[in-house]
Amino acid sequence: MTLKNAVILGVSCLVFLFDCARRAAFRIAGRRPPGTCVVLLYHAIPATHRAAFARQMRLLRSMARPLDERLDQGPDYGRTVLLTFDDGLLSFLENALPELEKLRMPAVLFVVSGALGAPPAWSHYSNEEFPQERTLTEEELRTLPENVLIGSHTVTHPMLTLLEERDARLEIRESRIQLERLLRKPVKLFSFPYGAFSDELVACCREEGYERVFSTLPLLAGASSNGFVTGRVNVSPADTWLEFRLKLCGCYRWLPWALHIKCALRAQRRKTTPELFARSGA
Repeated sequence: MTLKNAVILGVSCLVFLFDCARRAAFRIAGRRPPGTCVVLLYHAIPATHRAAFARQMRLLRSMARPLDERLDQGPDYGRTVLLTFDDGLLSFLENALPELEKLRMPAVLFVVSGALGAPPAWSHYSNEEFPQERTLTEEELRTLPENVLIGSHTVTHPMLTLLEERDARLEIRESRIQLERLLRKPVKLFSFPYGAFSDELVACCREEGYERVFSTLPLLAGASSNGFVTGRVNVSPADTWLEFRLKLCGCYRWLPWALHIKCALRAQRRKTTPELFARSGA
């Protein structure tokens, strides 16, 4: 484990202890602790990790209530979870879906509409732990059960923040149109490739008819002041028991704030450095 991962795990453990103390304080006061809703983000579920994924799902079932995409239908107490899978990879069908069906758990699958049936060109999945695999075909998407909701993940999986506004809007609009034509049902949800988004892209998604969009910021669902944007926690079947449990409990929610502070300090350093050079006569 790297030093960075050890620090993240340590701070997340402190958040978990804080949450435990907070829930205890509510109970002592005779009040019901507030609920939490976490959205988990998976990508590949290779055959070598299917057993680990199954263990994660059993733990999830024992600790939380799985939700469908209607996040506002969760209770105002307890722990609820929404499962999402990005990229529409074949391993979802072969390894994840059978385990979900055993436990009757719903999921959202975000699909790249212009890359069906092909190996993903946007990311390097091919390694010893995660072998190369293709995405689902049109026919495979049509045969998915009703408890798997299909969402849009653009047409070609670009980093939308690097595109011209016209091109980004085309990716957002055409992916929904293509998937609705294929599935013959509304496509209401969208997830940003690489988690990259801006206020302008969020507004574009709203204008193009989406009801909710998903980022990769590990915030609790509903924590954003903009209910249209929902955060997700990136998980893997290779996560340790402790890592998965902490993510399931929403204990990684501090990371966006740490990143914000880090960026602010970096910007301040860039601002003051020229002044120091000027004062030294350099």
